[in-house]
Amino acid sequence: MSANLLQRQLAHKLDLDPAVLSRMERESRAFRREHLNLIATQLKVDFSTLERLWLADRVLHLIENEHQAQAALELALKTYINR
Repeated sequence: MSANLLQRQLAHKLDLDPAVLSRMERESRAFRREHLNLIATQLKVDFSTLERLWLADRVLHLIENEHQAQAALELALKTYINR
């Protein structure tokens, strides 16, 4: 962590149980959007970058075992761009 915080210290600042934060870091539990601003502030990282990473991770988890994942992503991107 770039802010030299212990996991338990960050968990306290996020009002989370340290075990929950540990599961989030191991990707066995998802971070919530409402945590992003506080995490960015505490770790001194750019919020927009963190938000993009968080959103990309959510998309990847949604499609990770789908046979048509790449085609679906390409279609979704094309549809999104043409809105």
